[in-house]
Amino acid sequence: MVKIHIGGKPFKTTIGYTISPEDWSEERHKAKEGTAKHPVVNYKRVTGRQINDRISRIDIAFRKLDAAAAPVEQYRAALARIIGRKKTAKEIAAEEDRKKGPKDEVIIRFIEFFCTEGRTRQWSSNTLKAWTTFRGHLERFNKTRFNGRLRFSDFTESTLNAFVDFLRSDENLTETTAQKQYTNLKWFLKWAIRMHYCTELASTWHQPRFQKPRSSEVIALTKEELERLYSFQIPANGTEVTLVHADGQKYRKRVEEAGALEKTRDLFCFCCYTSLRYSDMAKLKRTDIQGETLSIIEQKTHVRVSFPLHANAQAILKKYDSFRDREGHALPAITNQKMNQYLKDLCELCGINSPITRNIFKNGGWEEITFEKWELVSTHAGRRTCSSIMGNSGIPLPIITKFTGHTDIRALRPYLNTPGEDMKKALKAFD
Repeated sequence: MVKIHIGGKPFKTTIGYTISPEDWSEERHKAKEGTAKHPVVNYKRVTGRQINDRISRIDIAFRKLDAAAAPVEQYRAALARIIGRKKTAKEIAAEEDRKKGPKDEVIIRFIEFFCTEGRTRQWSSNTLKAWTTFRGHLERFNKTRFNGRLRFSDFTESTLNAFVDFLRSDENLTETTAQKQYTNLKWFLKWAIRMHYCTELASTWHQPRFQKPRSSEVIALTKEELERLYSFQIPANGTEVTLVHADGQKYRKRVEEAGALEKTRDLFCFCCYTSLRYSDMAKLKRTDIQGETLSIIEQKTHVRVSFPLHANAQAILKKYDSFRDREGHALPAITNQKMNQYLKDLCELCGINSPITRNIFKNGGWEEITFEKWELVSTHAGRRTCSSIMGNSGIPLPIITKFTGHTDIRALRPYLNTPGEDMKKALKAFD
């Protein structure tokens, strides 16, 4: 019996031979060998010298493993090779695991990908958040479908299909969002191949079928809705307001966080009058404003846009003229997530409730869901509102691009939204 300690834990095993106590030397920890004419042998006619030779080989192998701080499974494997014992199913499985890499190999490599690519490509805060969301999906997929043992070698065609199914069913994502997450997975796996962490995977050629999104109305405020929102007086906290659904049904809503709602109204309207994205509005500095002109380098495109400010945008800036922070920002910021939340409450209080029907592909089928407009409004609707009002007022598209920073007019077309009243006026051309 061999008795040693590995990582502070006792390890006991047999060397495959036995010998009687009277033929064992406790001082030398070896078998007695006897003489050439009268060798010591056990009941299987194995000599003491053969036993000592095996002990010596085991000692040498174990010393090498000690120096490498090897796990206990490698001691068992070395012992099996020396004594000629067949490996157990557990030992074989452990050896296969070592060949495949650590159990959390994919997640470890994703963290490396996140850090190196984020630093090299100078990802924005929104991009970092998007990849953090993807990591959550990947970790939950690893836990629920692979019991925390997902490796690069597992990414076969069936695993890729299983990931898409997981996004649709378990994560309850829409078809468009699921497709974006699958694209992120392919990007990550392509990086892993380039870094030689794995060989070519099925992701390089496999493409699951995603349902194409059906065209839907772009969410933007009309000129009348924007004017109503800009002049809307926020009720005091605790006020019970009577509102009306699009179907005429009345309901009550209690006003909360009136200060945040007022700030949200100002910041959103500023985006509507300037076509700025949330990211550009949030980092706008006083030095970016010269008199009645705004000049800023867009965070997304790195393109400089310069344009005159609308009177209402100037009034908003003047309202916060006393605002100061260390970075010299022109407006007090609210996080995009919080602002989206407040914006929906604000538009609901304003009665921006026209019905909008969306076709959404979820769980293997198309669903037709009707929303009230306030439910779909987000901070990016400010940029769309600016383009929509200008376009529907007859402003030439090349002029609008001077405000929006678009380099291709075709990219501007989805932002344009023709109200029903303007379409009715167009029919008068036949009169």
